[in-house]
Amino acid sequence: MQERYDRTKIPQLTPAENTGILTQYVRHCELARATPATITNKVARMAPFLKWAGVKADEVTPTMVEDYFLDRMDRLSLHTIDGDVIEFRVFFKWLLGEEKAKALLKNIKKSHKKRELPVEQLLTREDVQSLIGVCERQRDRALIALLWDSGARITEVLNIDVGDLAFDRYGATVIVDGKTGRRKLRLVSSVPDLQAWLEQHPYGTDPRSPLFVTSRSFTEKKPRRLAGRTVNTLLLRIGPQAGVYRPCNPHAIRHARLTDLTKEGLSEMELRIVAGWSTSSGMPDVYVHMSGGDVEKKILRNAGLLEEEENDKEAAMEPIKCPRCKRLNAPGSRFCAGCSAALSTTVAMEVENAAQSIESTAEYLDIVNSAEYQALLGAIQDKMMRAKGGHPRT
Repeated sequence: MQERYDRTKIPQLTPAENTGILTQYVRHCELARATPATITNKVARMAPFLKWAGVKADEVTPTMVEDYFLDRMDRLSLHTIDGDVIEFRVFFKWLLGEEKAKALLKNIKKSHKKRELPVEQLLTREDVQSLIGVCERQRDRALIALLWDSGARITEVLNIDVGDLAFDRYGATVIVDGKTGRRKLRLVSSVPDLQAWLEQHPYGTDPRSPLFVTSRSFTEKKPRRLAGRTVNTLLLRIGPQAGVYRPCNPHAIRHARLTDLTKEGLSEMELRIVAGWSTSSGMPDVYVHMSGGDVEKKILRNAGLLEEEENDKEAAMEPIKCPRCKRLNAPGSRFCAGCSAALSTTVAMEVENAAQSIESTAEYLDIVNSAEYQALLGAIQDKMMRAKGGHPRT
């Protein structure tokens, strides 16, 4: 059952007819299966204008719209203004029809400036692994790992239910519901942390339970879905703890992951599938144009899970397969969660050195506690006492 938008959040406008118009628009959006977050954004962009205009929405003039945008262009970012343009087009097309809406907004244009991602500000694989490493809760480890692995929007990740996950021999798949509908994503690096979280999940056996639930206690005995603001607060807090001083938020993780996937060889169409962009979206232009084959096979190949393929990728944020039991372990793990085997030659050598040190210590203690050693020590102490004019031990 899809969550509904809270209509009590619709502001009371003057004239009162605009409140009714906005309510009908919300109803239209709900019937179009828009999420509560999307509807909240639409209302937040249109309500201030209707309040500012002070006339019925169907009596708005081009001059009113232009004056409103000129005022906002002096104060707000290009990105915000472009978002306004999009929502005005959608709202007035619904209210007036396509031709009248075009006439009303004929001088209101989106910017043509190409958005660029500042490479030096992008999170790296090592940054994300460090963030996971300082998490105190397994839920948070799994959440950040999934944000990276899926490249999904934060709203898509938080709306995942337990039943949307399916584990298989390669890792797992997850169904997310976004702007372009439902899509299935391949998961690899996040699988060990997700499995560990499901073992601790208070409602982990209920397929309809939210995958990520709040840890707070509530009077009603039912799971409460984690909120986006909680995730933002978490990342702001642990960023400095992990030594990560680049912009650290869910969208920054998505940006970094999609950039990483283009480097792995995903084509523009494959990137659209993973990211949940429509075929008309210009978002792939923000990244790079690539070419390649099947999305799922390419991701599995790059993770080293298809035996016939070579893998020369950097190790950060990649799961570690146990050489003994073949279990996948979380990135950065030193020992297998299944059989406790060392997961690298370096760790194995550390264990061997520690064992030798312990063995040497044990041998030393055996010597110290032996009767021969104690007798020799006693004789030395007696000799020292006589040299000082004292009496030997009795």
